[in-house]
Amino acid sequence: MKFPEIEGAKQRSKEKRARLQNALREIRFPQGCAMVVFGSLARDEFTSGSDIDWTLLIDGSVQANWHQTVAKIREQLAANNIPAPNVAGPFGSASSSFDLIRYIGGDHDSNRITTQRVLLLLESKPLLIGEESAREVQRGVYERVCRALIDSYLEQSSGDKPHGVPRFLLNDIVRYWRTMTVDYAAKRRERGGAGSAIRKLKLRTSRKLIFASGLVMALSYCVRLSSEGRGSRMKKSERSDELRNALLEQIKRTPLEVLESASSGSPQMQREFERACSHYNDFLRLMNNADDRALLEAHAPSDEQTELLMQAEGIADGFGRALEKFFFDYEFKGAIRRFGVF
Repeated sequence: MKFPEIEGAKQRSKEKRARLQNALREIRFPQGCAMVVFGSLARDEFTSGSDIDWTLLIDGSVQANWHQTVAKIREQLAANNIPAPNVAGPFGSASSSFDLIRYIGGDHDSNRITTQRVLLLLESKPLLIGEESAREVQRGVYERVCRALIDSYLEQSSGDKPHGVPRFLLNDIVRYWRTMTVDYAAKRRERGGAGSAIRKLKLRTSRKLIFASGLVMALSYCVRLSSEGRGSRMKKSERSDELRNALLEQIKRTPLEVLESASSGSPQMQREFERACSHYNDFLRLMNNADDRALLEAHAPSDEQTELLMQAEGIADGFGRALEKFFFDYEFKGAIRRFGVF
């Protein structure tokens, strides 16, 4: 089944990343640093109104000249009329692997750090700049940090037990989803409802997709072990290695690709995945229409219900129903009830 808006967004994403690489080609990144993009650009869902969410990822000790690199990135993006991230958000600056890994849980784990860490695993892509040798170094930075994050989660979780669930990672993914929902409510209150319609639509579609892909990432190895009936017969080291490799493979995929891969062995799950894609295709069509997007951004809770708003709610309702059946009716139903709910 073909979904033209999804395919179009994928092509726009590739073109935009190429444009970014060209705009930043003269920047010399410090050793141990790499630029990473997030959001719709990394998910291959870029639309005409999308922002560019990025961070300068620093592996290891903080580089003395990272401030200058961040400033150059901002200057070049502005010179090329490329929209900047929300200044109140977690992107548009630098992030240290030290903070991302050390502060998993605990009092120092702020919403900003949690967002950067979880999205690094669920919806990020390295933007490789310069000559091939420099690009390889930057790719190495990105891959090392992702692997270190996975290793840290596994060291502190019960993923080495026969069920093969990385509970510490799963808890962080669920915590991030709940943070997004609370953040939506807080911003609606702080802004008097301004812009709440489009934020609510994103929460129920693209944000929910990110969460769903995280659930698949954390539970798919458990589902596989259960279907194969071999978890209890494996050595602890074998399970840990397989789980680690499975998680690292998931990181390479976009959220839609993660769900597609999980559904590949089940005709029923494939059907629900295609239903979800149909609604998501309509969501991307709406987001890529400048007039519709502007109307949603301007809609206030006190305004009358419009046909466009009802259409948006119908898209979100249909997408949510497809995901519910995807997780609760088929192969994932045992794992999602046991580990995803309680």
